[in-house]
Amino acid sequence: MFTSLTAAIWIVAGLAAVLTLIFTYLLINRGVESYRRRRSDAFMVSAAADVYQFMRHGGKPARSLIPNERWKMETMEKIFHSYRYHIQHEQLMQRMSMFAEWYMLDFYSKEMRSRKWSRRMNALSRIIEFRVSGLMDQVEERLQSDGVRSEEERLLMVRALLMMKEERGLMYLKDQKAEWSEFDYRRLLLDVEASSIDQMLLVFDTYTLPLQYALVDAIGVRQLTEHQAFLESLLESGSQEIRVRSLKSLHLLPVVYDPSVYIGFAESPLWEERLMTAKLAGRLPMELSLPLLRTMMHDSSWWVRIEAARALSSVHEGRNILDELRTSEEDRYCADAAVEALERRSDHVLAGVR
Repeated sequence: MFTSLTAAIWIVAGLAAVLTLIFTYLLINRGVESYRRRRSDAFMVSAAADVYQFMRHGGKPARSLIPNERWKMETMEKIFHSYRYHIQHEQLMQRMSMFAEWYMLDFYSKEMRSRKWSRRMNALSRIIEFRVSGLMDQVEERLQSDGVRSEEERLLMVRALLMMKEERGLMYLKDQKAEWSEFDYRRLLLDVEASSIDQMLLVFDTYTLPLQYALVDAIGVRQLTEHQAFLESLLESGSQEIRVRSLKSLHLLPVVYDPSVYIGFAESPLWEERLMTAKLAGRLPMELSLPLLRTMMHDSSWWVRIEAARALSSVHEGRNILDELRTSEEDRYCADAAVEALERRSDHVLAGVR
């Protein structure tokens, strides 16, 4: 009995000691994190004027800004990231890039050789964000080596090359062996130079379908109006997906359309193409759009009818058509779509008045 009690006491004492150690560790760790945060915040405040001076006038930055320790490097990254996020200006971008080339290049070079995947990825992200072109040879050397097993890391390397060493980046993109997802390609294309898009469209047919889809989407999202004719040429593609995506991107372009290119899709056997035609019709001259949209109000697809009704409700003459169609007894589906569009229009107007 005594032995069992002694053992129990020792077990409880041992658990208490372990819990005390854990609590002490957490307390110390919290204190260290708090100190690091205060140190970083204090530096950001004290460096604000010098950073502003450098960003506005260029030249050599104040010595206090030179990051000679990791914590200061990370704090300067936060400052630059904030500038980049809030102020989209090419001259500021050039000065951030200049600072990174002068004082951050060696640090990122070392981080790229780290055994830790997270450090390499963080370095690549910052190289891209601050356009550290002086490391592109090292990026390419690593890309050619067998040490890159992560496709996510390879993706960032190609992205960096596309931004700062365009021809080499395009070469790696074309020769890419792994099957990247459409989402991956879309990330690549949203911030590369427009000239890269120009070059890629020249060899569009040689790319995989995910890359083709991402290219078509990027033209619309980035509103690259110079490629309107290219999108229109894709409307003759044998791929339904390519045609639908091309129509979507054309809808995003702020340009006046040639009606003859789009009207034929109003009678497509595919409801997705008819839907996009209804969206595009709202951008056509009224003498063409109104009769087309009126016809599409009788479409077999609910989505197409609703979109046609929405487009009609946006103009006075179209609302007159909807008033006429809402009482139709021959096509109740058409009448329902007209009623819904007019009610939404009325709710929107009332909300605006309030």
